[in-house]
Amino acid sequence: MRVVITPCDWLLYSVSLSLLKHLTVDCLKIDKYFIHDMLTDREALILISPMIELDHSLGYGIVAEGVETAEQLTTIKKLGCETAQGFCIVSR
Repeated sequence: MRVVITPCDWLLYSVSLSLLKHLTVDCLKIDKYFIHDMLTDREALILISPMIELDHSLGYGIVAEGVETAEQLTTIKKLGCETAQGFCIVSR
């Protein structure tokens, strides 16, 4: 049996980026706060893209929390996020 470890909300609580190189986790989650606003707030979308790139560069998978619309799902997939989690949506 394999257990996947995923810390929640890594950027929301000002976690130091230096900690990322010491984590022994499988993937990281992008908080729903960013996902909720990304279609209407340019700054939220600007922040999400490098989060995904950084996590992939470090070898982590990405989970976008709070994906609740098809448009949000399409957008995060275009940005390279491979997993979505949200009310009424499960995608991998």
